Amino acid sequence: MGDMPALVLDSLTPGLLIALHETTPELVTYKSWEKFAAFAEAQGFDDIQARHQARGLPDANFGEDYTRHAKLLVAVDQGAGDDRAFGLQTEFVALQNPYTLPLPEDGSAAEMPVQLLYQGAPRANAQVELFERAPDDSVQRQLLQTNGSGIVQVPVRAKRRYLLNAVVLRPVRAADSGSAQAEIKAVWETLWASLVFATP
Repeated sequence: MGDMPALVLDSLTPGLLIALHETTPELVTYKSWEKFAAFAEAQGFDDIQARHQARGLPDANFGEDYTRHAKLLVAVDQGAGDDRAFGLQTEFVALQNPYTLPLPEDGSAAEMPVQLLYQGAPRANAQVELFERAPDDSVQRQLLQTNGSGIVQVPVRAKRRYLLNAVVLRPVRAADSGSAQAEIKAVWETLWASLVFATP
């Protein structure tokens, strides 16, 4: 914890290195409805108020447990190899290796197919948040959506770093909500899938 860099490995075999990380739940508390609603709507859940009210939940002083389900793709030497599903609760699978994807020399984007999974099944019509960091460290954000097979075409350009996020928002069962010491219990759970990679 706190190491920088976070991961140090020796004697790496040439190819595509895939690092996975899943966190334990963290509790976020909301003292007002507006903050939670703004967060949920930004992640593509426009129906959150109806879902919240249908469960008879309070409009203030409630919690959300969140976990992260992250995947990092790194090229060792040329980075040849393929990503695959690893059985995370929710995860991205790169259907094309970003380190071997042919990229236009004129700086335009190529499409890289990525599939989003939830409990091993494709997640259709889900919002995907794309962050692109340029060589000058400027960042652009773009919203994409998966198709009926859970696949999204990600526009990628040379010499960039990318982060993809997609959130599952689901109810927390009463027996699982919050910790025994917490005054505010979690009534929602968010699972954050992320994929991080660069382009040569």
